[in-house]
Amino acid sequence: MEIFEPAEIVAWSGLDMSHFNDVDATNAETAICPKCCSESLIGSRAGYNINPSFLSHMNQAWFQKTIIRKPRPKK
Repeated sequence: MEIFEPAEIVAWSGLDMSHFNDVDATNAETAICPKCCSESLIGSRAGYNINPSFLSHMNQAWFQKTIIRKPRPKK
């Protein structure tokens, strides 16, 4: 997990090359992390204080915990 400047983003998922230079088209797509190629990014305008501690907590909450529930018996 790293904090980086938006200018470092050079790829977006679903972006058609015919719209590559269209700012509105790139804003409508999902950015790909320039560090790890993940589509899990949090922008500076999301309203959160983005810092290493926050990113660590988000990583734990969304990527490190898997909950497996036993199936309920069918009625």
